[in-house]
Amino acid sequence: MASLQSQYGKPLHILDLPNEILAQIFVYVKDPPYYEEGLPWGLNHHTDSSVEYIKVIRLVCRRFRDESSHLLLTAVSVSMNSASLARLDEISRHPLIARGIQTVILSLRFFAFDLATEFYSCFLPYQWRRVRSSIRELQTVMPIPNIREYEGSEYARIISKTRRILDSWNKLAGNNEHSSFDREDRRNVRLIKRAHEEYRQAYLEQERVRTNGTFLQVVADAVARMPIARSLYITGGDTVPEPQCLLLIEGIGNDDLVKYIVRPMEWRDAQEQEIDIVPFELLSQIPLAIHETGVVLTGVNYGIAPMTDYSHLSGGIQNLNGLKTAMRQLTSFTFEPGLDLNPNVYELFDDEEGLRCLQGFVEACTDTDSIQDIRIDMGLLWPNGRVPTLSAGSLLLTRTWPRLRYVFFRGPLHFEELRELYAKLQTRVRVVLETVYLMSGSWVDVLDIMRDNPPPGSDWSYIFCPVGAERDTITDEQEQAIFGDPKTCLSTLYIRGMIRDNPLRQVSQDINDEDGV
Repeated sequence: MASLQSQYGKPLHILDLPNEILAQIFVYVKDPPYYEEGLPWGLNHHTDSSVEYIKVIRLVCRRFRDESSHLLLTAVSVSMNSASLARLDEISRHPLIARGIQTVILSLRFFAFDLATEFYSCFLPYQWRRVRSSIRELQTVMPIPNIREYEGSEYARIISKTRRILDSWNKLAGNNEHSSFDREDRRNVRLIKRAHEEYRQAYLEQERVRTNGTFLQVVADAVARMPIARSLYITGGDTVPEPQCLLLIEGIGNDDLVKYIVRPMEWRDAQEQEIDIVPFELLSQIPLAIHETGVVLTGVNYGIAPMTDYSHLSGGIQNLNGLKTAMRQLTSFTFEPGLDLNPNVYELFDDEEGLRCLQGFVEACTDTDSIQDIRIDMGLLWPNGRVPTLSAGSLLLTRTWPRLRYVFFRGPLHFEELRELYAKLQTRVRVVLETVYLMSGSWVDVLDIMRDNPPPGSDWSYIFCPVGAERDTITDEQEQAIFGDPKTCLSTLYIRGMIRDNPLRQVSQDINDEDGV
């Protein structure tokens, strides 16, 4: 700073920093941001819900006020309903705020047809299970040290009232005549029926904006109006996840409880309830619609729960060809088709045709020389620790990317597929293997090949939580020493060239010596 002051001939202050650096300082002042490697800045620094924070920044001084309007709000979320679409449209037309939006987050949570049309067989039992689960979750997180404090607490009141509501719903499920209902039962029955009617109306509105093209058109036009909004994050979950039990605390009043019940379903929940996911076609339609407005996307991130039929993913050959065109200047691609996977209810994925559909979709999205960062999470091929039957390594081998800088991979993999990936590389690339099941080959060889192909500069490749091959023969203590902290563990030190000997080779040799091999 002193050298800069002498260069400019005057004292320099924080307000002399460029606006973009000021914006990043604002984020850190609020809270050190959560950063997930491989995701774009606009998504990692998502301040869509920080309205109060932005207000405070604007009150500091005139300069902060002028810059905070368009530099603090870097991402905006949208869902499949008229209110959310209207909000996105308004933001995209704002002369200041629209200039700072980098990422549009699309939540494809949906109101399910079965729940909207079948009260007794679907809606009532689903909501009963959901509220009961929230009670159990609340009981596990209560900061109550003893039973005496619990009995007089707000938690006890919430749980007691909610259990009484569940009792009434349980009566309703087994007795449609209402003959044994008392006054409170009838009030609780009216509440759930009111909630169902609101759910049904929300479903009808969703289907209207989905089927008549309103959702796609509003999103595409809004993205086109925002000059630097060139990244998408498409998810089947909530944009700001929060524990169900906290929602229950907020929703203990009747009106709020109805609001809690009338929420769109996340794809994970649909998978668990064996309900068909309706808006899967939007995964390809969204980037296609945006492309038709003339916008060139640079980042697309898919974070979705597993689907029952992956043949619907692409929407046919015509859509795949359209995706190739829409993604022709993509630099960052993330594909997580098993996000929020519940391994307790999801069966082992062994559908070769489904994997080919997934590969075709990834190939269409990444069929461009401009790709620099690619993140593939195929944990769905390996749920609940079961031995996988299919490898996802082919998703990294669809073509050569001459500008590639970063690869993140999770899922089953053959060593030969990793070797082929390195053979295809035209640049030095940082490779991160996290929770990878090595289906064939050895981790010793994986360490060697990663050491022989270091990324440029101060970056480093690493392995975290490996499974399969010789990892299954070493102790947990050895695993922690070799693959523990990605910054300081022995495997990282070896890959970075900081130690000479492959630590896993030495451990494997010791095991062989003990076995008399």
